[in-house]
Amino acid sequence: MQLKLFLLLLLPMQLFATVNQVNGTVMDAGSHKPVAGARVFINRSMVYSVTDEIGKFIITDSLLLPEELVVSMPGYETMVYQVNEGKSNLLVRFELVKKSAEHYTIDSSKIHQYQQLFLSHFLGSTYNTAETLVTNPEVLQYNFDEATGTLSVKSSVMLQIINDGLGYMIHYQLDTFSLILIKNISNFRGYCFFTPLKTQKPFILSKWDMHRQLAYNGSMLHFMRALKKNTAPDEGFIIRKVVRILETENGYKSALKSKYLVRSGSISGRGIQTAYAEIVDQKPLTSANMGKTDSANQTYFHYSQPLLVEWVDKAPKTFLGSEEIPQMISLLTFGNDPLQVFENGLYFDATDLFVMGFMQEKISDLLPIEYVKL
Repeated sequence: MQLKLFLLLLLPMQLFATVNQVNGTVMDAGSHKPVAGARVFINRSMVYSVTDEIGKFIITDSLLLPEELVVSMPGYETMVYQVNEGKSNLLVRFELVKKSAEHYTIDSSKIHQYQQLFLSHFLGSTYNTAETLVTNPEVLQYNFDEATGTLSVKSSVMLQIINDGLGYMIHYQLDTFSLILIKNISNFRGYCFFTPLKTQKPFILSKWDMHRQLAYNGSMLHFMRALKKNTAPDEGFIIRKVVRILETENGYKSALKSKYLVRSGSISGRGIQTAYAEIVDQKPLTSANMGKTDSANQTYFHYSQPLLVEWVDKAPKTFLGSEEIPQMISLLTFGNDPLQVFENGLYFDATDLFVMGFMQEKISDLLPIEYVKL
């Protein structure tokens, strides 16, 4: 995730429910000249603005706090500012730093292969994938590290993605993407805003409403909101811890044969490889087992062991290439720092949580933070 850069607050912030209006200026940090045409938006929302010829912008919204204010401009580093407290009239100034020159060298004969690999992991394989299209794939740049077998992808400008399954155009600033081919494990992060597609056809509006609800059910947005409200079990989520047993410990051989085995492998330490097996403890956890709320009503979650989260609600989900609904299971691994979770479904810092499986982000199922289940 891009680091926060320079932000000059020209007015003090005070505590309100929301930020009603943000007035700001975007400047070049080196020349101190205004930057016209920069996209300024609230991450994962439908709220955005574009700077004028003197670098000015205005954003008005009534979203729940916190929110990430993002500034994106080709040729410059992306800037992110987390707004935690509100003011009815907040005045800000962003100073953008130019990107250092960086070029990927790639075998042109493999670009199509790499593009297909990227899109399959980036878009996902849900019902909406067939109706999701990246309209400017030419801005994607690929790099393949032969030593590690890792495909990396970046984009020079925002990706423009039409999702006709959900009724949105997604403007996506790809921050990082990596795919370890031998393990088929991918990870990507970025910033985006949404603009609604338009139609006057009732059957299409009905389709969008249905598909949005299906995309929301069991998603990370749904899960985080349920965690914050302490209603995860009531909303169909079963959370269990994953226990690691080393080959030097009792029960290792039994764990390898257990029907609750999640994965096995080896870890290195002092030049020695030690095999392990990870199994699921069958006792469900609640939010209280891994979270705490402080005196300021801020909620934090952390767990020292991976968590297996299963979505067991009977709401239908249809996946491409599958006649049956797959197990809706996700593996969550926390970093060193507690994860702060908010009522709107956002969580910070996203780099402190690694997600595999069903709840791993899929662009074809991505919803704006304004979405509320019908």
